[in-house]
Amino acid sequence: MAGFKVTNKRGGDDGDGESKASGTSGTSLSRGPSKKAREASATDKLAAVGFNAVYADPSFADKMGKAFKSGLPASHPVPQAGGKGEKGDAGRNSTAAEVNVRPFRSVVLPNIFDSAFLAQVREEVMAETFFHKSNDLYEFFQSDDLKLSTKPCIKKLREAIYSRPFVSFMESLTGLRLSETVDLSAHRYPQNGYLLCHDDAIGSAEDGRRIAFIIYLVEDDWRAEDGGMLQLFDCDDEGRPGRIVRSIVPQRNAMAFFEVLPTSHHEVQQVFCARERVSISGWFHGPEPTVPPPLDPKDVLGHLLLRKWLNPAYLTAKSVKAIADKMAEESTVELQRFVQAERYAELRSALDAAEFNHQLGPANARRFRVLGDVAVPAAAHVQLIDEFVGLLGSAEFAALLRQLTNMDLRGRPAASVLREFGRGDYTLMHDHEIEPVGLDVVFSCPGGEADEAWDDEAWSGGMHYIADKETLLSLFPSENTLFLVSRDQGTMRFVKMVTAKARKTRREVSLVYVEEAGDE
Repeated sequence: MAGFKVTNKRGGDDGDGESKASGTSGTSLSRGPSKKAREASATDKLAAVGFNAVYADPSFADKMGKAFKSGLPASHPVPQAGGKGEKGDAGRNSTAAEVNVRPFRSVVLPNIFDSAFLAQVREEVMAETFFHKSNDLYEFFQSDDLKLSTKPCIKKLREAIYSRPFVSFMESLTGLRLSETVDLSAHRYPQNGYLLCHDDAIGSAEDGRRIAFIIYLVEDDWRAEDGGMLQLFDCDDEGRPGRIVRSIVPQRNAMAFFEVLPTSHHEVQQVFCARERVSISGWFHGPEPTVPPPLDPKDVLGHLLLRKWLNPAYLTAKSVKAIADKMAEESTVELQRFVQAERYAELRSALDAAEFNHQLGPANARRFRVLGDVAVPAAAHVQLIDEFVGLLGSAEFAALLRQLTNMDLRGRPAASVLREFGRGDYTLMHDHEIEPVGLDVVFSCPGGEADEAWDDEAWSGGMHYIADKETLLSLFPSENTLFLVSRDQGTMRFVKMVTAKARKTRREVSLVYVEEAGDE
């Protein structure tokens, strides 16, 4: 996103003088509206723009906020705000709000305001003065600060976005603390307009950009083939953007937003059609988020997120102690039937339906495939995959790993990838592809016939750990198995090339958790 900075300081006007009380000789100071009156006024500002009642329901923010904060995908049905309409794809009168976690946390809120009101906003936006913006990074038209606009519907929308109830709604969804600073401007992307890959991380630690948002004012029948999609990039372990893994199609009366991080790289795809991609966008500001305290070990084993997916046999104090003892003795452990049988069958089917069609290199370091671009809304099988991958990278799972390994691990993995090795695929030990040292976490879910065991000798494809030219450990694909390996400095690993004879694929989620830095 790009745009002018618009700052609005929310708050009531101060009283500016004395008023003589009728029939008395004294004076009384005007204190302005009461707290209750101010709250009612702020709520009226949301009502004036037809804020969808689904979003105003605290249960929505509770459900979707928990998903956003836990790094798990979620969806919630949302009818159109502002009355009934003809159902159908073009009208999009009933759809779903979504929390997505790949490649970073983002949210789409469809039907957010009254549709007739937003049509009036679009008319007023098109009457604003726009300035041509063109350089190596972008090509579009941008309005002046919308704080300066006197047009009635734009003013209503601005006041609603700036209001405390709306900002509180955003805080409850994201868990971020937001300040009184909000940026707001309008953009028009004509045919061939674009904004190339960038991040929005600008501002101070005390009041930097925390949430980037877009409110789409496109025509009802805008489609993916028209272009102008918000495209989100994944990053390598050093935070460099790699490939597009999620594309959000502009949808009239939808608000898309994401947390601003140094790794939240995104772009606005080139507009292919002869129409304009019109939107209002900006940022909510706030202080840097604080690092949440680690979960209480007593609460981890009973956490609903873990109990939803994992084999309950691994969530008992006795099992945890046995695994921790084995890790202390051997620095590795293999946990078979790690996911509940029914859940694993669903996950395996979802992975079978997914398209691992994007090959990663460079060839002198690695060759394997990852999921290709994923549109929004994502298919059900992709949402299931996202949920499981999100689980393995969650604070709750990190807390479980701390108990299983007795390692002081950070709350998020330093590296994470869902990948598939087919015939001819491999990784190499390469000076420029050195992984962070810590706990390797590999969940194995091979592709192919589930009943056929991996043929280690004929198919190769094992993950080998090497130190001083000696093989310390070899791990081969195994259905529904979690491998944990504590890898120290000087030990490297690689996946030996899968041979042409292989009848299955090596498919896995591979993560690396690093330990907290000790005192120097």
